[in-house]
Amino acid sequence: MEHPGLEVLDIVGTGGDGIATPQQAAAMAKVSDGAIVGSAIIKLFAQYGPAAVPHIEAFVRGHKRYIIMRS
Repeated sequence: MEHPGLEVLDIVGTGGDGIATPQQAAAMAKVSDGAIVGSAIIKLFAQYGPAAVPHIEAFVRGHKRYIIMRS
């Protein structure tokens, strides 16, 4: 995405304040190099404990699929 008047730098920029849904992650990914969903993953771990891995995997895969579809 081009932004007139802004300098393009060779650094990675991500954002992730309160991102939990695929829609929020896709919106952030449009204006940055990635979206951080750490708190949402922590909540899944708190909910499922040691059995959280498949739930976290499904969460991340679903977000990734949605972001790719919207790119």
